[in-house]
Amino acid sequence: MFNLKPDFETTLMRMEAFWEGELIDRPIVQFILEKPAEKRQPLPALAHASPAERWLDADFQAAYALASLNNQEFLGDTLPVAFPNLGPEVFSAFYGCSLHFGDYGTSWTNPILESWDQADRLQLDWHHPYLQALHRITDAMLEVGRGKLIVA
Repeated sequence: MFNLKPDFETTLMRMEAFWEGELIDRPIVQFILEKPAEKRQPLPALAHASPAERWLDADFQAAYALASLNNQEFLGDTLPVAFPNLGPEVFSAFYGCSLHFGDYGTSWTNPILESWDQADRLQLDWHHPYLQALHRITDAMLEVGRGKLIVA
């Protein structure tokens, strides 16, 4: 079912058995091994003017996820999964916090509440640009990952 996990059907059976409290042939085992250097494909070049540009570039994020996953062996019951991601604080941004992107894989926000008495003013913005960006990144990952990986 997935090029990067040819034995997916067996893994799926093990996982379904696990959730039913059953055992097929062995417990679920998950671990990733980096492919040898000579079998790895190059990662897309980091050619963005800022960390925010890189984080928000849906095509780059999808290509990077695919290349990264292609460079790994999914041993045991490990699955090739790509995660659309704008960092741990993105949900706060949907409520109005300023989101800052770092160079090294994280983002953070500035608080907007001075007191919990202000919490009732918070409103989830379903049209927030970062929510729309997550949709674009998800769509791009689904496109490049079709038949190869799972988009979580």
